Amino acid sequence: MRTVGEVAAFYQGAKDRDMFGFIAGILVPFLPFDLARPFLEAGSTKEEWERDGVPYPLVREFILEQLKDYMDFAWEKAEDHRGLSALRSHEKMKAWLWLLEDEETLRFAATDKNYNPYGAPILAAISKKYGFPIPEGKRIANMIAGKPCQPGCLEGCES
Repeated sequence: MRTVGEVAAFYQGAKDRDMFGFIAGILVPFLPFDLARPFLEAGSTKEEWERDGVPYPLVREFILEQLKDYMDFAWEKAEDHRGLSALRSHEKMKAWLWLLEDEETLRFAATDKNYNPYGAPILAAISKKYGFPIPEGKRIANMIAGKPCQPGCLEGCES
């Protein structure tokens, strides 16, 4: 399992590409206040940090629970062709995979050609690996296969 030092160092290197804070939202809550402080809003206090239930425990079961709890939302956004929301899910999934030290699935998730449409192939790989439910139906099956949900999709999964 990753250490808090590794999490802080990893996020320090990732924060420049975390324009919307999606990665921070996953990683920073695992840090004790002294290591999280550089990534928090000015004026944040240790009391506020701890009152919000952080730091989270860096244990596999807790991380998998977070990942599983988020997965339904991620599938919904992929199925609904929600570009930014699907991208947010993708970034968060990669952060959880990194925390879990699941290098194989992380490599798959980080490979651009595996993303379209809307991250569905990646969500399927993660769901299969960890035994999470995968939505059923022809549209989502096509998306999982890296195809448009239906021929001539006007919602953008054809690109």
